[in-house]
Amino acid sequence: MKQSGAIGWLTGVLFLVSFPSQGWTEQVPQSQASFAQLRENPDAYLGATVVLGGQIVRWRPAPQGSLLQVLQRPLGRGLRPERLAFSGGWFWVRYPEQLGPLSLLAPYITVIGEVVGTEQGSPLILAQEVFLFSFW
Repeated sequence: MKQSGAIGWLTGVLFLVSFPSQGWTEQVPQSQASFAQLRENPDAYLGATVVLGGQIVRWRPAPQGSLLQVLQRPLGRGLRPERLAFSGGWFWVRYPEQLGPLSLLAPYITVIGEVVGTEQGSPLILAQEVFLFSFW
């Protein structure tokens, strides 16, 4: 392959790779408050859309889906929770569908949802979108 052909091919590949995938073209809502503020006074943020991440530590079936207890972790690149970052505390996620057994290989979650109250004193989020991650 000639040098100019290789440069053209490489430029084309880089051009295509620079476009975000479908998942990244959607705008992620920005949280109105830090997790510390949300945890301190969840009722002040009722109805607000939040983006939170963390490690699933417990889940159980609920009458209208599943209820997940999550140990919060700050979000890093690609909406992935930072596995080694300090946690700000607990939050709960109400997922409107029944979830099957969760894999021990993918215990990390990012949720986009609405603050709807509290569960056992921690913020309760009604999930609109859920992303599961593995760090293995």
